[in-house]
Amino acid sequence: MTGPTTTTAPAPDPVSGARSRAHRRRAIATTVTLTALAAAVLLASLGAGDITVPVADVVRALGGRADRPTTTVVLTWRLPRALLALVLGAALGLSGAVFQTLTRNPLGSSDVIGFNTGAPTGALAVLLTGAAGYTRTALGALVGGLATAALVYALGGRRSMATNRFVVTGIAVSAVLTSVNTWLMYGADTSVAARATHWTAGSLDALGWEQAVPALDEAALRTSMIGYRHGGPAGAHAALAPTPVPDAVLERARDAVRASRALSLGGIDVVDGALTDTTAGVQLRPGPDGRWFPFTSFGEEWRPAAGCSADPVEAYRAARRARTARPTTR
Repeated sequence: MTGPTTTTAPAPDPVSGARSRAHRRRAIATTVTLTALAAAVLLASLGAGDITVPVADVVRALGGRADRPTTTVVLTWRLPRALLALVLGAALGLSGAVFQTLTRNPLGSSDVIGFNTGAPTGALAVLLTGAAGYTRTALGALVGGLATAALVYALGGRRSMATNRFVVTGIAVSAVLTSVNTWLMYGADTSVAARATHWTAGSLDALGWEQAVPALDEAALRTSMIGYRHGGPAGAHAALAPTPVPDAVLERARDAVRASRALSLGGIDVVDGALTDTTAGVQLRPGPDGRWFPFTSFGEEWRPAAGCSADPVEAYRAARRARTARPTTR
């Protein structure tokens, strides 16, 4: 009679462990260095301009201890634009990382694929009709960008965006739209062409807190940063919105999670493209890289949690563990 077979777990690889620790240290050092540089540039930008403000006075203004003229220059005129530049630059970098994750290609950025060219086409179309205005121009740019995305996807990405065909199609569409934009500019009046050039290049001039506050949404920024920490660019993408997947994928994942639960307390519903267990206060969102990202309820928000996995059952268990360790309210 043969005894039970004993399986010995493989010993951890010390080389891979050392590499992982070294990579983590480099990532932390890089993050700290870039954060310090960003803070230094922010302070320098608050003091630079036609009215030069010493760094010491900038710090006093930020602390509410400066005189009225310095406070007006630093806090009212310059701080909104400086914060907008910092946050919008970070958002552009994050969007590029998400694009590269979606396309699995280092060239898969929004400017190469053509989305950045399609948005100005829509804005130019609105400006040329004479229906100028911030809202109309922004809507035209949004429609132009979405139409370009749909065209590139239809021509080169229906099977998979992680192919060179998708990127090459985007480059071709971008070249065509660049020619269209140039033709529209040449045919426009001088005043319209000047406004279009200013809009296409972008500018933070004359922007104040009324424009900065919507862009500085603290909750959205915090959630996307937590998602990036737990899952990289794909985690940040999932924190903003679930990646659309076929209904069959959601149903298979839901059935697998239901079968793994010891007690069937409450149901698991598909809400806005995510698997939501309202009773347990957890949610699973599909990401752009095929993994499932766990979330836990926090007041009226869904906060990312550690433990993303290609297996929805493992991601669900990670969400339950995080939910147990996290308070329910602020």
